[in-house]
Amino acid sequence: MEEVNVVYEDEYLAVVNKPAGLVVTREGIRRGECLEDWVEKRWGETGKVIRHGIAHRLDRGTSGLVIVAKRPRVLAKIQSQFKKREVVKEYLALVVGRVVEKGEIKMPIGRSNSAGWGRFAVAVDGKMAMTKFTREGRYRKDGRDFSLLRVLIETGRTHQIRVHLSYMNWPIVGDRRYGGGEGGRIFLHAWKLAFNHPISGKLLSFELPLPESWLKGIREYEEVKD
Repeated sequence: MEEVNVVYEDEYLAVVNKPAGLVVTREGIRRGECLEDWVEKRWGETGKVIRHGIAHRLDRGTSGLVIVAKRPRVLAKIQSQFKKREVVKEYLALVVGRVVEKGEIKMPIGRSNSAGWGRFAVAVDGKMAMTKFTREGRYRKDGRDFSLLRVLIETGRTHQIRVHLSYMNWPIVGDRRYGGGEGGRIFLHAWKLAFNHPISGKLLSFELPLPESWLKGIREYEEVKD
């Protein structure tokens, strides 16, 4: 597994790059280290902040940018921005299928009643969620079509991108839980994050390149020109 690394840091907060395969918080984890443990070792002073200041989550299989607040009031202000949908979160996803050039998926998400514990699904009694996407590229492998998407979420429901894309019959490559088949990793990467600094008010914007584990996998696909 690739290492956690710090993308940005000041006295109030940090932005880190979480590798695929690492759980974010201790909640529900039975064994092994998680990002919260790593944060505690790196910045012990965040121990007075709930979840050591981790302001939001990424799924275990998802890599990318995560905000860590070093003080309680900083965490509260960042979480307020999330609630007001002022934080820009953009992902890259490699999915099965030939996806249209752009679109949006607005469907409610709730716990699945038929697919087992820990799974979510589009459900009429769920919470509304909005996912927007733009196709960035097309690929083929073993006679099958694949699409690289840039995905912007306006809500933060659990497994939102995975559920919405699977519902459209475009499951994320490697996402066994939602129909994406086998794979060394889930091809979902939180590559862009933008928010206002909770103290200075300055706009902070970050972008990450694709991780090596993703680049290694995508070399096996043939790029298709439109």
